Amino acid sequence: MVTGLLVLAYAVATRRVLYPGPGGTWAPLLIGVSGASLIVSGVFLADPINGFPPGMSEQPTWHGIVHSPAPALAGLAGLATYVVFGRRFAAAGRRRWAAFCLVVAPIVVVLNFAALPAADFRPILAGLTLNWT
Repeated sequence: MVTGLLVLAYAVATRRVLYPGPGGTWAPLLIGVSGASLIVSGVFLADPINGFPPGMSEQPTWHGIVHSPAPALAGLAGLATYVVFGRRFAAAGRRRWAAFCLVVAPIVVVLNFAALPAADFRPILAGLTLNWT
C-alpha cells in the first residue's frame, strides 16, 4: 500500500513536470491508475492458491475477487505508460530512450506470461525489477 501511495505521489509530480506537453496528460493518469491498483491489491487480500498456505480453503472470497484484477490493471497501465513515454522521447529526438521504452514493454510481457504455466513468480519479479529500473 505504501508503494501505491508513492506511485500516486509520482503521478502528481509527473503531471507537474510534463504538463503541458507530450504525455503530460496520459502518463500521469496511467501512473495514477497503477498506484491506485497497487493500493487495492494491498487492501484486499489475495485468496490461497496452489495449496499455499497449507490447510487453507481455495474457495474464492469477495476480497480475493476484488484483489485479483488489481495487479493486472496496474501492469496494463504500466505497459501503456511505456508507449506514452516512448512517443514522448521519440518526439524529443531521444531515440535511445524511445527504443528502451518500446523494447522493455514486450520483455516484461514475455516474463509475465512465462511465469504463469510454470507457476513460478521469479520471472514476474525479474520483469518488475526491469520495469522499476
